[in-house]
Amino acid sequence: MNKVIYFTSKQISKNDYAAKSSLDDISKIFTLSGGKVIFDKEKLTLRKILSTNNNFIVLSIIDAIICSIYSIIVFKKSKMILRLRGAIPDESFSRHKSKFRWIALYLIEFLALLASSKVIVVSNNHRKLVCKRYGSFINKKIFVFPNLVWRDKIIKKTTNQKDKQITFCYVGGISKWQNIDLVIYSMKYLVRKFLSAEHKCKIQIRTSSKNHAYFLNEFKELINNFPPHIILDIKEVKPDKVSESVDTGAFGFIFRDDSVVNRVSSPFKIRDYLTTGVKIIASGSIGVIEQFPFLIDKGFIYLVNYKKFKLNTNSYLDKIACWIERERNQNFNYSILKKEFVFENLADDFIKFIYK
Repeated sequence: MNKVIYFTSKQISKNDYAAKSSLDDISKIFTLSGGKVIFDKEKLTLRKILSTNNNFIVLSIIDAIICSIYSIIVFKKSKMILRLRGAIPDESFSRHKSKFRWIALYLIEFLALLASSKVIVVSNNHRKLVCKRYGSFINKKIFVFPNLVWRDKIIKKTTNQKDKQITFCYVGGISKWQNIDLVIYSMKYLVRKFLSAEHKCKIQIRTSSKNHAYFLNEFKELINNFPPHIILDIKEVKPDKVSESVDTGAFGFIFRDDSVVNRVSSPFKIRDYLTTGVKIIASGSIGVIEQFPFLIDKGFIYLVNYKKFKLNTNSYLDKIACWIERERNQNFNYSILKKEFVFENLADDFIKFIYK
């Protein structure tokens, strides 16, 4: 049986849904192919990992440096696979605004890439960024592994298309980088527009309990003015249960600004929405959407230019309202999603990449 070992210098936080999901997805592909991923809970030391001569996965560039240094010390060739989940120096700069941190992480990431035998990235744009920054020679050891859906995880719920209720959905927090002000404004505008057309509306929010008061306050006026015609549904659910908790046929929001971090990204939120039949209103600054144009062509996503949307918000929202009116009566095309946007399509190529 082929084995791939996962190594980390510290336990992954229970709240790090992205890290856990990334490893679960990789593990599932190996399991389907008859292989196995051994996790750090089995208390494997780095010395044992190197002595077995197996491939091993790291999620942190710091762990990659630790592994490479240790392999030099013990004279063992490393079969390290680095799973990059985004533009690390740029993510740091967006939080801390420190050029020194950016340069330090740039150098660490470069060394980690050099030390790795293979590299996994989240989008084609991410691959292009890595090669542009660090050299095209890295391209041959890169595999693009976006956050897609699993066929057996797709949730099909029946929807009553004659029902005049329209559901708007948001999954996430209230951080500035999530463009929460724009999300709230857009939801309010669209709800008012459809209420005036005698539709009933439902607003679904899936967020941390500490944010409940914020959303209740934001939508208080709408609820008070249209009590028989609008439902506000705010819940805290575990990240891996989000898809089960939102309505099929809803319209979800994911707005990101035009930055390096977002242009290479593959948000789990897109997967969460599509898994349960939620169509998406998104900004055009998300890497994985550009990689899969059928998502726009087949009506899964309405894409807006972020900068133009910010300048002419109401005009764009009127266009979005027309799209919603049209799409709400169209069945969610699960067959295309299962054919074009699933991990199963990557499985064979991914296994070949790991063992070549």
